[in-house]
This record gives sequence, C-alpha cells and structure tokens, in this order.
Amino acid sequence: MNLCRLIYFSEANPSQILDVDQIIATSQRNNAAADVTGILYCDGSYFVQALEGRRSRVTKTYNRIVHDKRHQNIYLVSCYDIRERLFGGWSMALLQYMSQPAREQITSFFSLNAFDPENVTVENMVYFLQLLAADLRRTERRLA
Repeated sequence: MNLCRLIYFSEANPSQILDVDQIIATSQRNNAAADVTGILYCDGSYFVQALEGRRSRVTKTYNRIVHDKRHQNIYLVSCYDIRERLFGGWSMALLQYMSQPAREQITSFFSLNAFDPENVTVENMVYFLQLLAADLRRTERRLA
C-alpha cells in the first residue's frame, strides 16, 4: 500500500464561525472511514494539518478541505510518500493550545515570538507537528 503524508496550512476565515468540536467530530468520522490519520493544530488564526494514508484517500480529504469555507489562503506545504505513519494513533487529533514546555521548545527552535507557518521549512513543520503530537500524548496519558 502506498502511504503518503500531506501537510498544509491555511488561515481561518474570519467570516465563518469555528465550532472546533464539530470540526474534529466530522473529521474523525470521515477520516476513520477512509483510514486517514493525522493531527490538526488550530490557534484561531491558522490551521496546520498533517494527513496520512493512501494517496487517493488523502487527496480526496484534502480536496474536501480546500472547498471548506472555514479556510482561506490554503497553502500545500508538502505531499510525499512515507513508509509509516507518524500520526497513526488518531483519525484526527486536535491541538488548540500548546503546553508551556512545548511552546518554549517551539519558539526557541523556530526563533519566533509567534508561530508563523509561512516561514517554516517542510522539515521544521513536520518537527512542529511531532512536538505537538508528543505534547498531546503526554496529556492523554495524564488524563487516563
């Protein structure tokens, strides 16, 4: 099976109401049915997302996102073949806020006062999402 990882970012459309709970519920339902996994970071200004799965299914998911009015100025950061999933534990994980340790690590790594996905390399974007995934896993373990 050919797996790929697609990463994009977009700006939140200010004319649309963001119901993050509804977004994640719909994403989890659709992605589970398509065997697409990933992680979504939403800070109110930006969406940053990685999608993983079969190329055709990831492409179909991304095309649905491109036509979603909650997004504007969508930028495809990368799409490449992978051997294994980095975000395979979730049909869609959501992070809206970073823990303070994760925020400090990210801001020191990127040397930014605020996260700006337009000024991050593909490799650093993957690293950013991996840091968020690790932060989420720690939170999930604490809640379990």
